[in-house]
Amino acid sequence: MVFDQIIGSERLVARFGVWPSFHDAEVVRFVLDREGANGPTGEMTVHVWVMTGTVDSRGYYVLEKHTLVRFLFEQITSCQFSDFNQQSVLFDLEIKAEAVDGEAAFSVVLDSSYGLDGSFVCGRIVIADVTPCDEKGQIPVKV
Repeated sequence: MVFDQIIGSERLVARFGVWPSFHDAEVVRFVLDREGANGPTGEMTVHVWVMTGTVDSRGYYVLEKHTLVRFLFEQITSCQFSDFNQQSVLFDLEIKAEAVDGEAAFSVVLDSSYGLDGSFVCGRIVIADVTPCDEKGQIPVKV
């Protein structure tokens, strides 16, 4: 499975029990950097959660395990992006194994419901952080 090739994927699976669906998740940050030993690189933070089968008193599905996931994408060889704005909602986050010049790589597609849409190829993916947050994607301040 391709997720086993992602460094730190076990942290994400530990949080959700499985690799989560990124349907309706929000990209809250995306940074590209051409510098560094593993560059060009990209860093993306996504607010993701689990949608339960329970409906609340307002008729909305109950969402649990709100989490900010910070991805690092290294050795980006090609990319195309459009429409990043104040709310970038994913329909799907698709990651597939690929080969570039005989080397293992990943094809990443950000399939948009609204906002950021794009695709890129990279040599390595790291799950850098898996941080619980509130329903607004904010990390609670500890007093």
